[in-house]
Amino acid sequence: VNNKDSSSNNGCGGAAIHSTNCTLDIVNSKFINNSADYYGGTIYVSQSNITSIHSQFVNNFAKNNGGETKGGVIYASNSNITSIDSQFINSFASKYGGAIYAVESTNITSIDSKFINNSDSSGGGAIYASKGNIKINNSTFVNNTDSSSSGGAVIYSNSVTLDIINSKFINNSANYYG
Repeated sequence: VNNKDSSSNNGCGGAAIHSTNCTLDIVNSKFINNSADYYGGTIYVSQSNITSIHSQFVNNFAKNNGGETKGGVIYASNSNITSIDSQFINSFASKYGGAIYAVESTNITSIDSKFINNSDSSGGGAIYASKGNIKINNSTFVNNTDSSSSGGAVIYSNSVTLDIINSKFINNSANYYG
């Protein structure tokens, strides 16, 4: 996906992109106002490699009235996510991972990226991860919130390795921890 503008898509999971067992490169692209009823407001991937370079994800949502939704921008299972000089802004998941929800041995690498004003209600205002590795290098997390649980910027659990280098965390908040 190169120089793509995608906006106002709706779906059950991955309103703009839904993919399994693939390699996905997103370069110089914008994803704005996409929403999914359950998983991944913009992108849903399983057993895949996804790389985002110089791209923007703005106002994307995973929400369902009364349902359990995860990953305002990206829902990833057993995958690798790399974000280089990309922006995740004003995205929301009604449960976990305002911008990114990553499970089942999913690895996340964030380099020179920004996570701003993302939110959720149960864990990981910007990123939620379980069973994988998170590497954050020279990235910025600003005003990300979790309204009822923990991890205003990042929450991780269940055998996650977290490495943070030269990054900024500013005014992130959670109701309980982190």
